[in-house]
Amino acid sequence: MKNNTEISERILKIIDYLGISTNEFAHKLGYARSQAIYDILNGKAKPSFSFFENLYNSEYSELFNLTWILHGSGDMLLNKKSIGNELSGDTDSKTLNTQENDLYKELYEKSLSTITELNREIGKLQLQLDQCTKKAATYASLSGTATLHKT
Repeated sequence: MKNNTEISERILKIIDYLGISTNEFAHKLGYARSQAIYDILNGKAKPSFSFFENLYNSEYSELFNLTWILHGSGDMLLNKKSIGNELSGDTDSKTLNTQENDLYKELYEKSLSTITELNREIGKLQLQLDQCTKKAATYASLSGTATLHKT
């Protein structure tokens, strides 16, 4: 059972390194429910062939060293530069990942705010267009000479 506990600890290190929840990690590996991952982390179950196959086929296969996951030997990362040149020996990778997540969240929130503002502006412009169309139709019917073509 000791090997299972050690593998579980290494899997938890991966999740911590990624800065994501266990639930999100499970979904990224193709699990519909995260219970299988929780059972591995809690030592209730051993990682199955299916788990390692899912991990190998995931976006993480090029980042994490499978030998390290299985045996604890070597480095956790296949290539320390794979997360960018910002990672140096004294930089905490979890902090870097959290900072990246914060930047993406901030960018998302700004984009959402911009989209909301643009939608409001589109609504105002649509209202103005409708009012102009009605006025033009009124003038056309009064003068009897102009023909309004709506496009």
